[in-house]
Amino acid sequence: MIVAHNFAGNAGPWFWTDVLVPIVLVACMIAAWRQRAGRGKVRLGEIDRVATILLAVFISVSVAAAGSASVAQPLPEELQAVLHKPLYKNSVWGLLVVDLDTGEVVHELAPNWKFMTGSVRKLISVGLALDSLGSNHKFATPIYRRGVIENGVLDGDLILVASGDLSMGGRKNADSTLAISAFDHNEANSLGNAQLTAPNPVAGYGELAKQVRQAGIREVKVT
Repeated sequence: MIVAHNFAGNAGPWFWTDVLVPIVLVACMIAAWRQRAGRGKVRLGEIDRVATILLAVFISVSVAAAGSASVAQPLPEELQAVLHKPLYKNSVWGLLVVDLDTGEVVHELAPNWKFMTGSVRKLISVGLALDSLGSNHKFATPIYRRGVIENGVLDGDLILVASGDLSMGGRKNADSTLAISAFDHNEANSLGNAQLTAPNPVAGYGELAKQVRQAGIREVKVT
């Protein structure tokens, strides 16, 4: 799901109709004005012909782009219920859902608006990870030791390697889902009104400590 136009990459039909052709037309109009004012050497007749041709191309491309667009399905009622909440009465929503196999548009809402992407862009990377790894994938956080263990004391280093578990096993509900409050936690630090969820945020570290103890390490000697 793409929720805003991406200006990087290959230019689609919107680039030709919305950007390039209007720029060229404006350039032709300026050149014609300069010719009339006696400040240019461009022949007015040539400018008029070029502008006419470009305008015809502009109309043709626009009609072709409109004719090739597929009919999108209505937005699900559950999604419409969210978009129409009073909280978002002054908001502008835009989305574009495309079938990756067929290229057909499944759902769209204001698809031609040039939205500026924000943190919503993470949906693309997270969606790609979900599609590639699968919903049952589990991130492992390994711990390595470097040194000798004697009587439960490690004479060396205990190394924890981060590998993708952003919550470190904490903030987890009984059903293994992540506990997130309805409050917008993105601004919690700056506003000073963060709302902590009920689960222990460092529970993952406690579980790792148990596994280290079960492996026979009860103390790490600091040298």
